[in-house]
Amino acid sequence: MRRISSIVFLCIINSTINAQSWSLDECIKYALEHSLDIRKSELNIKTSHINHSQSKMFYIPSLNMSASPNYNIGYSINPATYSYENVNSITGSIGLNAEVILFQGNQNIHNIKKSKNEWLSALEEKKNAEMEVTVNVINLYFQTLIEKEIYRANEKKLSIAQKQLEKISEFIKLGKQSLSDRQEVDVQISREKANLLKQKNIINLAIFKLKQYIQLYDKDDFDIDQISQSIERDNDGRVNYKKIVQQLPQINAKKFNLNALEQKLEMDKGSRYPSLAFSYGIGSNFINTAKDINIINGITSTIGYVNDKDKTEVYSYPQSYQTYGENTSLVSQLNTNLQQRLSLSLQVPIFDKFKKANQIKLTQIAIESQLEDIKKQESKMIEELETMKINRDNALVLFESNREIVKSYESLLDIQRSKYDQGFISNFEFQNAVNNYYISALELSKSRIEYQYRNVLYRYYLER
Repeated sequence: MRRISSIVFLCIINSTINAQSWSLDECIKYALEHSLDIRKSELNIKTSHINHSQSKMFYIPSLNMSASPNYNIGYSINPATYSYENVNSITGSIGLNAEVILFQGNQNIHNIKKSKNEWLSALEEKKNAEMEVTVNVINLYFQTLIEKEIYRANEKKLSIAQKQLEKISEFIKLGKQSLSDRQEVDVQISREKANLLKQKNIINLAIFKLKQYIQLYDKDDFDIDQISQSIERDNDGRVNYKKIVQQLPQINAKKFNLNALEQKLEMDKGSRYPSLAFSYGIGSNFINTAKDINIINGITSTIGYVNDKDKTEVYSYPQSYQTYGENTSLVSQLNTNLQQRLSLSLQVPIFDKFKKANQIKLTQIAIESQLEDIKKQESKMIEELETMKINRDNALVLFESNREIVKSYESLLDIQRSKYDQGFISNFEFQNAVNNYYISALELSKSRIEYQYRNVLYRYYLER
């Protein structure tokens, strides 16, 4: 049973040896390329850019074409003669209309500026999404490193216990220790192996969370690199946090949104002005029953005689007559019935139940709210940056303190090991010294990683 447990234990331990290690930069790069939040922000950029391009099309005249065929049964109006006819017929009309807005309170000028600011805001939102992804990857990466440090500390404790077991076996042969001492160490070894297995599961879960976040699903042999154990002390000097915060993308996005609201306010004010539009239209119509008309001019007739010996005939005044020929062609009807129209349209708002006035007030309130939101966000980010620096500096102080503690426990462990080798102290006393040393060593490693994590995070915001 012990042999099977050892095989399982070794398989789990060796599973990480063959894993491919990723650096922090590689994880961040992959996350930025595959993040769903960033993809969504890119779609928002495309949408806002289309809206901005569309706002520029306002100055181009609109052009519409219409066509309307009709089938008439019975008594209906002939569109060519405007007279009623009791006959089934097919009629239709076709037209082309163009319109351009000449003046609308300068609303379109402000709409172009508004849509541009919304587009710029979307660009900043993408940068903000990239920052959030980067910060989250840093958090998950360093949390995994801490779990790995705990695992290494447990490995060292297991190695000490195994060496202690060998030493006890020698003491038993010499009669210095009993079998019960060996059983205590056996229990300690089993406990350390269980702790290793438990910690390995915690590491696997931390790595799984990191893989899930960076959207890495098809790679089973994934692991992360260890970072340098050296501590870099940065001398930041005096930092202008307000200037840094004002350059952050989440603040810039809000400022662009504020500019967009200000342009919307100008649009709302422009809606109170009259609007003037010019339009041009051309159209024609046809009917399938139309026939060609033939005009016969100068026809006269005898209406009497002059009372003279020659009986001279008296003719009527020359008259014109019309006759109907073949069906008129469609092209001929469209050319004959062609009509054109030019028009100016002026609309003056008089009373709209205070809708425009209230809309202006609502936009003004939204601008004030956005200003307060920007101030609040700036204040919050300044506080967060100052807190980051304090936490980083405190982590450095804690690291240096833990380093001195480790030195003390290391010296004590050397003394206790010498006493144990000579048989002056018990297994319990020696194990207690080992535990104290490795607990302090683990706290030192954790405080080192904590400082490196907070320094990386703090420097990342400062370098933005």
